[in-house]
Amino acid sequence: MIQNYKNFFLLVKTPAFRKEAIIVSKYLIVGTIASLIQFGTFYLLLRSLGTKWYLVSSTIAFIIAVVISFTLQKYWTFRDKNNSVIRKQFTVFFLVGVNNLFLNVVFMYILVNLLNRHSLAQAITLVFLAVLSFVLNRTITFGNIQHNESVNNNRNLSA
Repeated sequence: MIQNYKNFFLLVKTPAFRKEAIIVSKYLIVGTIASLIQFGTFYLLLRSLGTKWYLVSSTIAFIIAVVISFTLQKYWTFRDKNNSVIRKQFTVFFLVGVNNLFLNVVFMYILVNLLNRHSLAQAITLVFLAVLSFVLNRTITFGNIQHNESVNNNRNLSA
């Protein structure tokens, strides 16, 4: 048992672990910022357009939040400066967001019926979708960043 703790603390001290922890922290910060922007935009649009336009307000707020989130994730979280694939990356990022929107509804329906607790169902769903979107965006949307960096470094060394 003590050996497991020693191994954990050795892992935590590695530069790779620290780098990944920073990326995860930034991802969560950006997600929080995007959520606040989405809610704030929704609220402002709802107040200015009226409550009968709540779906339009929600859709516009969602799109604005996705654009801001994508920009911050690309350039700040993952430090991806490659703009030659930005359209493809944004498309994948947007599809991950739409997928999360769909899964949110499905999981909420299932969990509310199972648990009969709306807030707990939303909390569980939120955690699951945050992990899922991180994994998808880390591996698919921005997955070639490290590969591209190593290819560019090898080109610079051979030049």
